[in-house]
Amino acid sequence: MQIKRLEIELSEYVNEWLDARWQHWSLVNTSIHRDRRTGIYRLKQGEKLLDYLNSIMGIIEDHLGMDKGQHLIPSKFSSINQFAQFLQNFTQYLRDNYYLIETNFNKEQTDIIVADIANMVNEIIEMSNRCLEIILVDDNVPIPYQQVKKSLYNGDVKEFISLLNSIIKSVPYLIHKEKFNEGYFHSFFHVALTLIGMRPLSEVATSDGRIDMVINCPKTIYIMEFKYSANDKDLSKVALEQIKSKKYHQPYIIQQKPIVGIGYSFGEGTREITNYRDETLYIPGIILD
Repeated sequence: MQIKRLEIELSEYVNEWLDARWQHWSLVNTSIHRDRRTGIYRLKQGEKLLDYLNSIMGIIEDHLGMDKGQHLIPSKFSSINQFAQFLQNFTQYLRDNYYLIETNFNKEQTDIIVADIANMVNEIIEMSNRCLEIILVDDNVPIPYQQVKKSLYNGDVKEFISLLNSIIKSVPYLIHKEKFNEGYFHSFFHVALTLIGMRPLSEVATSDGRIDMVINCPKTIYIMEFKYSANDKDLSKVALEQIKSKKYHQPYIIQQKPIVGIGYSFGEGTREITNYRDETLYIPGIILD
């Protein structure tokens, strides 16, 4: 799917989605504010629930509302990746604060205010999931490669490794290079991930060495190190320790996204990833050892 066509499709979808809901949500929001002392303030953590609603309405209006002639990209977001990151962050915020709604659920006796806000949040999450699915699926890319991209975007490293191994093993034996080395597998990674639009950065120079590969996803940054063994010895721990000891993740902390280090071990006998080790190196707002 060409980038321009994808941008148009996303813009049209979000615009139609918002047009069908915004007037109703605005009326609900006005009503809740007007009667807040006899309504939402009487609910459990009512003031926080109102703040939650205010934030949701403000975020939608600022980031998704489009005037005539505007487009989602580039009017609101500079790129598809930036829009995807916004959706990830927005839905995470909605989920993190959903307890404010849940604490007021009371089966059939649930207040209409709670039901309205819950419906709004669920609609936004469904819209976000739909947009992310559109972004992740490229009609010109084979299904296995789409799944590789989706698994890494979703933070499923185990599934990512499994799918990549499947692709590596699909290469016929007779067209393999006679001599395997770390560069062979590194090149395979780079080409495969580039073809599915993940924009990997290879041989990234730092003050302490060169990072084999960096992949900057909307939700997470992945720092990767490759090690090759002619006798299939597991070197994944060595690879991960190199990432940690040389603090390869530090230049990326400024982006305020979780950073995960992955050490890979490749073997000549198996002709695939023999093992891997991953570890979260940074979480925004949390100090890790």
